[in-house]
Amino acid sequence: MRAQMLDNGDLRITQTFDYRLESRGTPWRQMFQQYTLSSDRLTTISDISVTDLTTGRTYTQDTVHSPGSYGDVGWDSTCAGRWYIADITQSESHPDPFDPELDALTATAVGEPAQTKDVEIGWNIPSTRSAKSMRIELAMTWHGVATAYDDVVALEWEPFSALNSTPAARVTGTFAFPKDISESNSWAWLHTGAASETTRLDDGSLQFTVTDLPGGEYINVVVMAERQPTSAVSREQAGRMKQRILEQERREARIASNARQREARGRLVIGLALLRASERIGLPVFDFGQMQAALKDWRQGYAWLRGFEDACNAEYQALHATVPVGVGARMLGGAAMIAAWLTAFIYTAAVGQIALALVISLPLLFAATFAVAISPRQAFTAQGEAYADQVGGLMRYMEDFSEFGDRGVFDTVLWGRYMVYAAAFGISDKLMEQMERAYPQLADPEWANVHTSNDSLVYWSARRRATRARGGAFGMHGMHAGGSFGSMVSNSFSSVGSTIRDAMPQSSSSGGHSGSRRSGGGRGGAR
Repeated sequence: MRAQMLDNGDLRITQTFDYRLESRGTPWRQMFQQYTLSSDRLTTISDISVTDLTTGRTYTQDTVHSPGSYGDVGWDSTCAGRWYIADITQSESHPDPFDPELDALTATAVGEPAQTKDVEIGWNIPSTRSAKSMRIELAMTWHGVATAYDDVVALEWEPFSALNSTPAARVTGTFAFPKDISESNSWAWLHTGAASETTRLDDGSLQFTVTDLPGGEYINVVVMAERQPTSAVSREQAGRMKQRILEQERREARIASNARQREARGRLVIGLALLRASERIGLPVFDFGQMQAALKDWRQGYAWLRGFEDACNAEYQALHATVPVGVGARMLGGAAMIAAWLTAFIYTAAVGQIALALVISLPLLFAATFAVAISPRQAFTAQGEAYADQVGGLMRYMEDFSEFGDRGVFDTVLWGRYMVYAAAFGISDKLMEQMERAYPQLADPEWANVHTSNDSLVYWSARRRATRARGGAFGMHGMHAGGSFGSMVSNSFSSVGSTIRDAMPQSSSSGGHSGSRRSGGGRGGAR
């Protein structure tokens, strides 16, 4: 994608979407992007064009058509090859017409009460059952985006908002300034919760790459340039904003950097604990129960296991899944323990009544100690309860192997994902036993070598069980086993290298960082 800032503060945006459409039973017919117009940052969208880069076809404008109202032939002849823009503020299922000029919002100053509208830009593709790649180019102009202050011109461009439900494996983009703006008199920041890289070019352009963007994650670009005497930005606001924006970005960069460090260090602790466990067990595959058994008898294993548990707790807190509880109970228990020791001292040393100490103080001490020991440290939040229900449902689904009987084709990628969760649940051996009943060929090591990836949990679990069945010993040896386990760790975490870099102390910069930004950008989907 590319955004070119114009002299009047508008943005000329060109986005290319490369869709991979999986077979789903009903054909794919309609793609769309939704945007929130706001009178203080985006007043309207015009000059729209849609091109199918795969076929070279340029789409023409039309009204909205419902994909479910046509058969394949009727859709392809009447609706395919057309695009639309509609007002969906009141209802997505019953959109209203939208005229980019007549229905544009009147610009208001930043900070004042703003008017908003939700619009949808969609394009109708021919009925498609599946496609490995379909490249669509969307070009448009965003109006009323920038604000001119006394010293700078500033704007935010949010190509993907937190409401976007479509994941993306890779997003690349460029933000370009007008010709009289360079790196020396402009600033640019990238905000996203996904892994990202940024580069400033000599002409001041910001290039960025975001990888593994999940649904519900945003991409936001904040830019600022020194105001030129010939500035033609229509929205003007009194005051100097340069230092305020710089301080805000530095503050958010520090917060984001600290959060990344905490998360990365937690991931490193988890990864190292898995590696230590594999060395002790002698296998590249194991479940959490086996890991605990391997570490508990090792002198340093307790520290590794405790670090692993602390890292997991940090992940739970980052998800807002748990909250600390039981502080009051532990305080009361501690007070009761102190009272038990004091009364025991008084009864024995001052009064000389050892019997009273045994009858009163000792039971109180035991009760207080027991209360402190069993007092829960963490409890689920409402969001955590929802996560727990999902995880519990997945475990029950996996234990009922009959649910998988209709899949027919053995998919090692799919089963590899299941095996990761089975290991966490401690039921990996049970699942492998059931898989071998459905796929007897897994018991043959030669078949597993040919038909399964040697980087997968399915491969190593099958090899381990096959070797055990033959009475042999199975351990990690050579580069083959070590390399496969390293690949599994790499697959579990998006990038070991980036994790290590994030774990190191970093200074803030104007290149790019994560941060919390307001929504309102693009959110895509398909019908």
